Amino acid sequence: MSVDLLVDVGFGAAIAFGTQAFTAQIRDINLEGISLEAFEAGHMGLTEVAANELGNLPKVFSKVVDPGQLTFEMHFNPGLEPLLNGTPETVTLTFKSGTTYVGTAAMVSMSAAIPFNGKMMSNITIEWSGKIDVTAGI
Repeated sequence: MSVDLLVDVGFGAAIAFGTQAFTAQIRDINLEGISLEAFEAGHMGLTEVAANELGNLPKVFSKVVDPGQLTFEMHFNPGLEPLLNGTPETVTLTFKSGTTYVGTAAMVSMSAAIPFNGKMMSNITIEWSGKIDVTAGI
């Protein structure tokens, strides 16, 4: 009996920048901070929590979703680092399946580790702005 697994590995994923001629040997990619706000809507007239109930504080949910950040770890090459100039550009995250996430973003931070006896690595953070278009692959 075969079971279809809805999981895959990240191998083969890539990030492309619309205007920067930047390429990297990427090790890990993270989508972080995709969120919306929840506002408390409680008032003095609420009834107390009864037995066998969990919670009674109503909330109103924002209609605006923060697209969050894209962070990635890459092999550090001091001569090939991306520019941190705050200029938004089109960023495309492509998965092995062909699925793409495309949106406007800007690089907002970079850090590097340069060990005495080890591989130099860098971490890049990209802040998304506005919507991210998702196109499903195979």
